[in-house]
Amino acid sequence: MDKKYVKKISSEVYKKYPDMAGSKPKIITKNNPQAKSMQAEKTCQLTYKTVAESNGKKFPRSVRVVASLKGRILRISSSK
Repeated sequence: MDKKYVKKISSEVYKKYPDMAGSKPKIITKNNPQAKSMQAEKTCQLTYKTVAESNGKKFPRSVRVVASLKGRILRISSSK
């Protein structure tokens, strides 16, 4: 995945999840698991991790983004 797409996706994640600002994503490229044909579009999974604090307790927080190789966000999920 191009760096410009990673930067674009990261800015969207930082906008939606401000506590993730500054964390670098771990990027994994994979074939689309939901595709039924051999010409399936490849996707990238970007995982952002940080440690959040609430009521004096620290807990791990992660946001996972599945995007196309062209930078289109397909799905975003986050841990509580």
